[in-house]
Amino acid sequence: MLLPNYKNLEETDLMNLISDRHNDLRQKVEYLTAQQLPQVQFGSSEWYLITIIKYDSPSLAELTQKINLTRQAIHKAVKQLEQKQVVQIEHVPNNKKEKRVTLTQLGITCYEKYIENKQQIIAHIAHVIGQSEVEQLHQLLQADWQLEHFKGDE
Repeated sequence: MLLPNYKNLEETDLMNLISDRHNDLRQKVEYLTAQQLPQVQFGSSEWYLITIIKYDSPSLAELTQKINLTRQAIHKAVKQLEQKQVVQIEHVPNNKKEKRVTLTQLGITCYEKYIENKQQIIAHIAHVIGQSEVEQLHQLLQADWQLEHFKGDE
């Protein structure tokens, strides 16, 4: 069954299909969360950063490694979240250079609502296509596709 808002899915290649579905899912969870928490408005990259920070209090260097952006880009995004009172930046004890990023109470509330909405969307998908199909999809996406060995023209 094709969804009405989809371009002809039968003609969409696998990479675009994965990307399109990912985009739709992100938009849906962000929209739902924004409806429930109207006092905060975040872009996709801010939500992604919040889900990386979660309860871990990573350093800026750790965020840079996980997200694969420059330290400057991470610092700018974290500063924006700090201005929105979602994170706080703290010095690492015994290290004057390094700083840790921690969710504030508002940040924790936002994170938990976002995760709750993601889980509800996954439950909805499982209801529509079947739990075993969701589990299979999860396994396929977690599989090692050995892309590091792909050289092209194989």
